[in-house]
Amino acid sequence: MAISTRNGPSLAALEACPPEVREILQAAMSGPELTFEQGLVLATADDSALQALVAVADHLRDATVGDAITYVVNRNINFTNVCFVGCSFCGFGRGPGAADAYSLSFEEMVRRAQEAWDRGATEVCIQGGLPRDLDGFFYRDLLRAIKRALPAMHVHAFSPGGALGGDHHRGARTGHSHHFHDDVWPRRRARRLGAAHAASSRDSKTHWWIYGVRSIGIHP
Repeated sequence: MAISTRNGPSLAALEACPPEVREILQAAMSGPELTFEQGLVLATADDSALQALVAVADHLRDATVGDAITYVVNRNINFTNVCFVGCSFCGFGRGPGAADAYSLSFEEMVRRAQEAWDRGATEVCIQGGLPRDLDGFFYRDLLRAIKRALPAMHVHAFSPGGALGGDHHRGARTGHSHHFHDDVWPRRRARRLGAAHAASSRDSKTHWWIYGVRSIGIHP
């Protein structure tokens, strides 16, 4: 595989790839966001096209952060496993009457966040099921509880579906009560936008998911 250099990706890798891919990669290096169609070409790249893609990605990584490697110490906290959605691929959710169903109190959530902080964590990832009777202000109040106890803790929390559900129960406009959280959580869940509806007829539809992502202000 061709290797990128400090001054740019390997010319050999770019020259050896198909012209269409080379044009897209050159556009990516110039800065503008790629179109969906261009992204799809890169997502399906193989052989020489894949080698060129890797070389360009390595070049952009080097130009952006060099050889620095960073990480964050965090803790995942699941506030409940009760969920009415019933995604066919989920092994986590339980019905409200299940023997192993649970819901944590705010006090317990804060205790776990504090425990994580004391052990060096700077971020908590908060997730959970979607109980049918969940109070519409649950998400807001949970975030407030954690932020009041640990103002410096980064909170990476909830899914677009959960946040939209909370707003729906309150009759509020999406995003109005998310002042205490730092980042909504679309990427850590085992969901794929294109497969969400196919996985379960009761699952969130793709357009609803995307609406939640955009409305709440998730960072790409």
